[in-house]
Amino acid sequence: PSSPPTPSPLSDPSPCTPADPTPSSPPNSSTPKMVNTTSMSLPLTTQFFSSAALNLSQVEHYLSSLPPHTTPTSDSLDYQPPSPNFVPENMRTGLKASLQGAGQDKDAGSALPRTWPPVQNVKSWEGLLRVGLVGLLRSEYALNDDDDVRGLPETLKNDVQRMVRAQHKFQHVLVTVACLLVFKQGCIVQRQMAAETAGEAQDNDMSRRMVDFKTKISIMLADPNVRLPDIAAEVSSNAGLSDPSFADNLLRKMTSRQDSTFNVIERSVAEALFYLILLGPIKGGEAAKSALNKCAGSVMLEDIQELAASLAKVADVSSRVHGPWYAEIAEQVLV
Repeated sequence: PSSPPTPSPLSDPSPCTPADPTPSSPPNSSTPKMVNTTSMSLPLTTQFFSSAALNLSQVEHYLSSLPPHTTPTSDSLDYQPPSPNFVPENMRTGLKASLQGAGQDKDAGSALPRTWPPVQNVKSWEGLLRVGLVGLLRSEYALNDDDDVRGLPETLKNDVQRMVRAQHKFQHVLVTVACLLVFKQGCIVQRQMAAETAGEAQDNDMSRRMVDFKTKISIMLADPNVRLPDIAAEVSSNAGLSDPSFADNLLRKMTSRQDSTFNVIERSVAEALFYLILLGPIKGGEAAKSALNKCAGSVMLEDIQELAASLAKVADVSSRVHGPWYAEIAEQVLV
């Protein structure tokens, strides 16, 4: 099939308001089970929940690997949303094209929830909804507001701009992680060529350099005119590499969906996001740190928390309005 159009950045975020409900009233006990009117009236939402159900075994595997004390309970502490800042909204994974009009993340700051409750049972409509939202971000197809086949379910149509931005954010997190890994590898090469120094001091210095470099890359990716050679040159310069083609070749490889390193990055970021959206920002944050250690480390945790907070807001509002329909659909797909 032909490639979908590259997503365009959208201006103001759409409010997390419910879509026009279809069917016209919530299901009730008098609805005959043999005729699932909700599934018939909301085919894309049913497909969305069915796809989420297919990912449940992987998510349950993630959760089962956590220490016993990380079971879902109400978080007593608040996640502190970061201050509004520039985020990369101009580039999709693969660095094939830039978007125009990148700007500040409209979901940052006080618009996001400070905390959100954990899901008590991932095998519930509440769990499926959150697993499905993460799945939408992971799709290789760009979300948009006029493509019903690859777009959002009917119940999320009014949240399309927020979800489009969330997918952009997810993509740019993947690109940033790839840049950080190349940068770190370049620094290690240079360190091996330099005189031996205290290992602990080097580790502390590397952590500080990773944080500083991540800020630089985020600002670069917010530029609508940035291209792969520009980023490769920045990586080479900061890592002390003399040949930018080293970074260029690695970045091209690591941002391809066919590459094994890309798959490690994508799965680690998605795993961290699952922990946060299902366990809440505190217990989920601890688990997310462990997941991110498989790639870029905790330097990316704040970005993932911000992304999880945006999805939590969508899930909360959609649940309040469409919960009865979600429950009926989940009962069908979890059979």
